[in-house]
Order: sequence, then C-alpha cells, then structure tokens
Amino acid sequence: MDIALTYHPAAEKRCKAVFRREDAFKDHFYLVGPKSNPAELNPSDDTVLDMFSKIVEKGNEDDAVRKTNTYTFALTLWIFNPLPGPAQNPTPSPLPLAVRQKRHHEIFIQIGQVPWALAYSKWYHQYPRFPLQSLSGASTLEEYMLIDRGAWLSSPQSVTDRMTVYKKAKQFAGDDDLLLLPCHACLGEASKDEVIPKLFMDWLMSHAAGQRIIFNFTKNGETLYTPIKFPFGVMPSTFA
Repeated sequence: MDIALTYHPAAEKRCKAVFRREDAFKDHFYLVGPKSNPAELNPSDDTVLDMFSKIVEKGNEDDAVRKTNTYTFALTLWIFNPLPGPAQNPTPSPLPLAVRQKRHHEIFIQIGQVPWALAYSKWYHQYPRFPLQSLSGASTLEEYMLIDRGAWLSSPQSVTDRMTVYKKAKQFAGDDDLLLLPCHACLGEASKDEVIPKLFMDWLMSHAAGQRIIFNFTKNGETLYTPIKFPFGVMPSTFA
C-alpha cells in the first residue's frame, strides 16, 4: 500500500503498516426525510440524537397500529456489482458502504436502539441498492434517511425536491459532531516507492496545493468537503 484514505481512526492507529497519518479533510452527512415530517423533527431545537429517537418512536407507533407497507427509516445496503448492465446505470457515492453503515449504526446505538437486528422493526427499511437509487426510493416512500452530502448533491432535483434536510453537520464543528466524518490519509510503511507517495502526502496537506483544491471542490455550486487547513488568505469565517 502506498496511500489510503480511510475513515476509521481506531483501526488506523492499530495498523502497524501505517508510517504516517494525516487528517486530510472532513466529509458530511445529512439526515433527510419527507416534507410531511411524520416524526415531527424540529431542526431548530432537536439534536441528531433527538431526531433519531423520534424516528424510532414513530416507527414503533406505526408498527403497533399495524399499518402495512409503512416505513419510517431507510438504510442503503450498497451491494456493488462490478459488471453492471447498462440499464442499471449505478452512480456510487464517494463513501463506501462500510463507512456510511458504521456511522448509521453508531447513531442508533447511542440512543440504545439496534433496529437492523430486530425482526419486528418493520419500519426499518433496508435497500440493496446504490445510494442514489436508495434515496429515490426513500423519497417516493416518504422515509427518513442518513445520506452523505456527495450522494445528496448528485441526486436529481426531482428526488431532493420531495425531501427536506432536517440536520447537517456544521462546517467547523469538532470531530464529536455525529454528522461530520473526518477522513485520514495514511502512508504505507511498505510502499515500494520511497519518494512519490511522501511527496503526494506533503502536497495533499499543503495550504497552497491539496487543501486549496479540497476547499474549491464543489458539486452543483456547493462545497463538498471541509479542508483541515485553509488556503493562505482565506479565513474559515468566509467558508460557505
């Protein structure tokens, strides 16, 4: 391994094959859902844990009155087909399944819930699809969903217009923000090339080079990632 971009600090620190580790940038999650807002989420006052608790309560309530085909929360199970047919037209998210599913599980666990492990959690809907297709399904069925910002911004307006972003990570929040996802660049100790990977790491962490590109990278006019270091002459307060 030369360089890996990873999202699992504990595993990175235990890995003896990592020679150098740097905080590279921060990715973001959105908690989105139907405009009808059946769980009565309050974007102004609710924390993300409050919102997940309300979603669980609403889902269990719907189960109790035996509403059929009613789901409250959607989970994408991204099953990657390396040779998709032309009709599938998959558009994968920048984040791998394990990363999104790990954060998804962490939030539920913090409120003491594991709906994916309970057969009777019928409100918990699992999609064996790519993120964009899953978001489209959640939009049609009026479900809540945790989605990374890249996948949200890559979705057609016909899908996102039917939904509301109820919670998103703050641009300058600390790593304890549950909707903020720090990405780390790890330089492999056993790299066969002793020069280029190290130069790339230096370039990535430079204010004037890699961090400036991260700062300026946009999707549909919106900044996708938050850099760790801001380019020279740019104050964080001016970052949209």
